[in-house]
Amino acid sequence: MDSSNTQRSSSKIQLMVIWQSLVVKTYRSFFYQLAQKPSLELGLVAPETFTELGFQNIPCEPFDNKPRVKSFSLRSKVYHTQAVLFRRLHRAFQDFFNRDHTKVIFCLAEPYSITAFVVWLKARLLYGKKFHLILFSLQNIKKDFPKPLQWIQMIMFKRSSAVAILGPEQEDVIRAQGYKGKTFDFPLWFDSDKFQPLSKGEACRQLSSTIPARIRQDTIKIAYVGALVEQKGVLDILACLRDLQGELQGQVDFLFIGKGELEAEVQSAIKKFNQDHEWVHYLGFLAHGDMGALLNFADVLLVPSRTKSHWKEQFGRVIVEAQACGCLVIGSDSGHIPHLIDDAYCFPEGDSKAMGVCIQRALSSIRSNASLIRQAQVERGSAYSDRALADRFYKELETIIQPR
Repeated sequence: MDSSNTQRSSSKIQLMVIWQSLVVKTYRSFFYQLAQKPSLELGLVAPETFTELGFQNIPCEPFDNKPRVKSFSLRSKVYHTQAVLFRRLHRAFQDFFNRDHTKVIFCLAEPYSITAFVVWLKARLLYGKKFHLILFSLQNIKKDFPKPLQWIQMIMFKRSSAVAILGPEQEDVIRAQGYKGKTFDFPLWFDSDKFQPLSKGEACRQLSSTIPARIRQDTIKIAYVGALVEQKGVLDILACLRDLQGELQGQVDFLFIGKGELEAEVQSAIKKFNQDHEWVHYLGFLAHGDMGALLNFADVLLVPSRTKSHWKEQFGRVIVEAQACGCLVIGSDSGHIPHLIDDAYCFPEGDSKAMGVCIQRALSSIRSNASLIRQAQVERGSAYSDRALADRFYKELETIIQPR
């Protein structure tokens, strides 16, 4: 481990975060909360553009001018999501790090990734062993990597000071792959300035140019937000809506928000659902800045992900964002979802009938006491606010930099 016994803790910690998702402002809120710690200086590195969900090219949004924060938007060569090479990264290191302070690099990339290896190599050439490296693992399915990636992973396991993980499934996978070092929980967060309860009237006002005026105010709103792909359970939603059409039509407005390979199939199904009465709506892609209002407008969020041989739901940030807005979440038991939602609203993945039972239960609860349901969701999600998780992360950071 590069940092072991070579760098003593000083009064100032300099933390440089390298992450593709920092192109979007809302993914920075946690780190801005962290930068309020008086003994910490923060550097943020993002690519100039990032491809989200394989189809949406997102340019890096301007960084805010925050005290004790330096931001870098670097040109990058993207060969794969795990092979992002940042140009002039060494200059960003030199511009940010002070020789006399404790240096920590938090690279949110997998230990087997070329991204992580190149970041470590550039830091090693500049600083020798006088830095701490933290990596981030989302792996919740054990996979057999090609030999070169196995070699990279074993090097990174030995050289990292810690690996941040989402939960117990990630812990099991990296231990099975041979990691023997420190791990700590690093769940995803919601931006507490953007995801908070609003009145239905205010949510409607903010969405006035997005939500069709023909959606009635007296219906219960159920939303799906995400990629329109099979592993997200989109086909299971369509099957469930067919089964419940007679019961839901006239009582519910269902909203599909997102894009993906099943878009044409979803729109075709919507035409059939709406032959007698329009109650299922396709809104397409919604800017993340509008998501807080959308999750206040919706009463229920549906997250019916399905595990595939190569993929399992890792966290589902939209779940905690919805809860922060008071939106009730129904989800499958894929991946980390059951750890985030109420047992009464969790169903076996791929079971559209069980999904329907959860929807019926949610409708009954909302009709009987909507305000209590809303309050319970806000309380459940509060543990995942950027403020709460920044405090937890800082405590972990202090233990990581202690001399051994």
